[in-house]
Amino acid sequence: MSLFRVLLFEIGEDIDDEEFKSIRFTLTSLVPKGQLSKMKSIFDLFLFLEKKDEMSHTDVSVLQRVLKVIDRADLIPKVNQYISAQSKCHFSRENSIYEIFIE
Repeated sequence: MSLFRVLLFEIGEDIDDEEFKSIRFTLTSLVPKGQLSKMKSIFDLFLFLEKKDEMSHTDVSVLQRVLKVIDRADLIPKVNQYISAQSKCHFSRENSIYEIFIE
């Protein structure tokens, strides 16, 4: 399982029903109302946001924003750790490619 999926799962597990309702309200500009009413869990919402390219393994800004809106600053370090791990992984891949070309 990718680090991105693990992040979404961990955060989703920590979001309660009231917070999910607040998130849905917050994202009415990104998600049509008809779609929002069909979403039964935070995981449905995450999947929709991915399909619409509003959130991805390289862009978690929407996730950060909603966590701030629902006052879940305790979950932001998880997102920051993910971002840090992603940048290290990206740097590592770039170094590997660079090393291949200079050999």
